[in-house]
Amino acid sequence: MEIKKKSVSGIVVLIFVVVSMRFFSLFNLPISNTSLTHITWIMAMLIYAFAFKGRSRIKPKYPYISKFFTYILVVQFILCVYSMLKYNETVKDMFLCVGLYFVLLITYAILLSFEKDEMIFLLDGIFWIMLIHTCLILIHAVVSNFTGIKLFKFVELTSKNANVRVGLGALMGIFFVYAFYNLINKRKTVLMSIAVVVGLFTLFYVDMTRGKEVAVIFSLFVVWIVNKTNSRKDLIKYIIAGVVLIVFLNSNAFSYILDAFSINPKVNADYQSTLARYDAMEYFGKFTKQNPLMGMGYVVPKTEELTKIWSGSSGRSFFDDLGFLGQFYRQGLLGASIYVILVVRMIFTTVKIKKGMKEKAFCAGLCSYVVLSAVSLNCFDAARILAVPFYIACTEYIYYKQKTDIPIIKKKKTDSLIKE
Repeated sequence: MEIKKKSVSGIVVLIFVVVSMRFFSLFNLPISNTSLTHITWIMAMLIYAFAFKGRSRIKPKYPYISKFFTYILVVQFILCVYSMLKYNETVKDMFLCVGLYFVLLITYAILLSFEKDEMIFLLDGIFWIMLIHTCLILIHAVVSNFTGIKLFKFVELTSKNANVRVGLGALMGIFFVYAFYNLINKRKTVLMSIAVVVGLFTLFYVDMTRGKEVAVIFSLFVVWIVNKTNSRKDLIKYIIAGVVLIVFLNSNAFSYILDAFSINPKVNADYQSTLARYDAMEYFGKFTKQNPLMGMGYVVPKTEELTKIWSGSSGRSFFDDLGFLGQFYRQGLLGASIYVILVVRMIFTTVKIKKGMKEKAFCAGLCSYVVLSAVSLNCFDAARILAVPFYIACTEYIYYKQKTDIPIIKKKKTDSLIKE
């Protein structure tokens, strides 16, 4: 990855990502996770201010983005007013609830970098950041599982089988799709092969989240299917895909996925987690029945009464465990519409990209991951919203370039993301 003569916007975005990931959790920071999150919100606003002058070049090319962000602003304002009136919240409380949406503002800096012919530079940067992050997680888990020594300061999830669990982070979908996309298009084959293997091993051995596993595997499958080769190879590929799908639907792997929805301890070792999700759906569902438009609204658990409302009387109901439904239960139809608009637009732009363009496979992989992960992961929650600006910027940029017949990489004769 060349770093010479690169625009400030691309480098600033990569720095922002590293800070958001707590500097790979290599050491204890002198501030709390919450304080660091607030710092990243301020950084996002500063990055937007830095990119504001260039926004005039971005807005005419990508009118959807400004309209979408304006819609989000209006929706969040309505939800904040509603929550303040219903729960007697303060303006500061509401800022703490909706401040995470400031992260979306880095979309403009990403697009500015892309417009300066730096799409590969930025995506390669994300790839290397995630590869380092994934390797550190794997090393941390292996050492901890065998010796009990905690090398790094990762936030560990609830243990499964007495082994360490660490989430791969918001950008894991982009990492897997980009690495596999490059692999099947024979760019840095050895490196990308290692990245995919290490990433999948870490996903299954350390992250151990069934929803993520399914989303990643199927997304890579979609990249392979959509990736353009030639007519004869494509026909063979489709036949193989059909056979694989039939075999999968009749295999133990498919039963393994279905078992994740069971509360029977005999078929689902993690049935308590599933039961907690069902209880959360039942509890939060009461609020959307009372007010379908705005759902529960924003609740800051600063008192005992508000804490009971926030997580239920059992104290184990959480929005983040429910994926898209969590967005719906918390923000009603207004908040759910934000998610739907993002997904529909990604599907639209992906479908509209010309069949001959290899980038179609990359966008299809991102789109598949967002859709499939929505079952259990909400890309608009605090832990995952960092990826949304990249989802938007990548699909919108590629869609605009192919629509105007402008090569993605200007310095090359090809119109592909892949540089030989």
